[in-house]
Amino acid sequence: MNIASFLPVPWKAFCRAVLALTLTLCVLLSTAMAQDASAKVARPSLWDPAGIQDFSLTDRTGETVTKQTLLGKEWVAGFIFTRCKGPCPTVVGQMKLLQEQTGVTLVTFSVQPEVDTPEVLKNFSTTYVPAAKPDAEGKVPHWYWLTGDRAQIYGLIGKSFRMPVAATNGPAGFDVIHSNNLVHVDEEGRVLGKYNAIEPSEMALLRRILQGKAPRGKMEASIPTAPEGEAVEVEGAAAAGLTITRPADEPEEEEVRTAPEWVLSLPALNASLNGLATILLLSGYVMIKKGQVKAHKALMLSNFAVSIIFLGSYLTYHFFVLSKKFPGTGLIRPIYFTILITHIILAATVPVLASITIYRALRGDWARHRSIARITFPIWVYVSITGVIIYFMLYQWPVAA
Repeated sequence: MNIASFLPVPWKAFCRAVLALTLTLCVLLSTAMAQDASAKVARPSLWDPAGIQDFSLTDRTGETVTKQTLLGKEWVAGFIFTRCKGPCPTVVGQMKLLQEQTGVTLVTFSVQPEVDTPEVLKNFSTTYVPAAKPDAEGKVPHWYWLTGDRAQIYGLIGKSFRMPVAATNGPAGFDVIHSNNLVHVDEEGRVLGKYNAIEPSEMALLRRILQGKAPRGKMEASIPTAPEGEAVEVEGAAAAGLTITRPADEPEEEEVRTAPEWVLSLPALNASLNGLATILLLSGYVMIKKGQVKAHKALMLSNFAVSIIFLGSYLTYHFFVLSKKFPGTGLIRPIYFTILITHIILAATVPVLASITIYRALRGDWARHRSIARITFPIWVYVSITGVIIYFMLYQWPVAA
């Protein structure tokens, strides 16, 4: 049955335009995904499959720690300095939570070793080291705080972990550039993945991996570069084939609050509700064209209820996670923002249009109900469908990890 045949002439044109836009976006989206998949296959592995290079550094206890010390243990590495006035406390705090919740061995590398002596690290770490519980074998997981030769540490971070690090002439507390990522390393010293310590969704994923609830190495890293700014010297970068740059301005971080883990599953729920709304809308349309008014009414009221649940879930998620940056690059970015902008603009009209449409139906004002329903229906369908598309592009896109 042709929906457009039941609409006034201007809305026939609108429906055709929406259909043409949807088909065009689908074609462009498929092309961009194919290009991204090709690029993904062609990209070389970031980390050495043979594992990280050997090292010999000093723990806060004064003991020497080497690569051999850690072999046979799954561990997570972080990079901080004790005078840091930036994100270092957050990084260390996330490491503490990981050990409390998973029992994983932790290794913290000081990126300002000339200041962070074993004694300084020992005093600093007392605030963070949790009272770790013994594992199944009765062993207490260890947290190493390492310092030592600056050239060796920077070489290890740049060459083996593929992370940026550099001393600068900035003010105290901001005089070392380093990564906020935590690096997951297996029992043979091989890097499995990197996870941003200030991104709740990435920490939740790492926690699930360490608990055996998600496969190892699910995330793929990208070489850390910035499009603007001067080059930053990173020891070990040349050997690793990296180009590290410092942006002219500090990048704007995603705005996040500390979110419970259940909140991070809400985007998938929201997409499911959008998909259900689409099914209910189309089913309701079919029912009214068949003259089954009661079924049509039940379906449309159910759809309205689903939309209210969606709104509550959507607002709850964005109370904790204020923004989510789209990770795609190239052709896919203008496609994504075209879908997003049209979705947002039309979504703002749906509550008003839907409320008026339903109100007129409940009052039995059928002539005016049909006139506004012809406006509400295509907009509501478009918003529901693009809501699902936006979810997959924002959270399931191949480079989203």
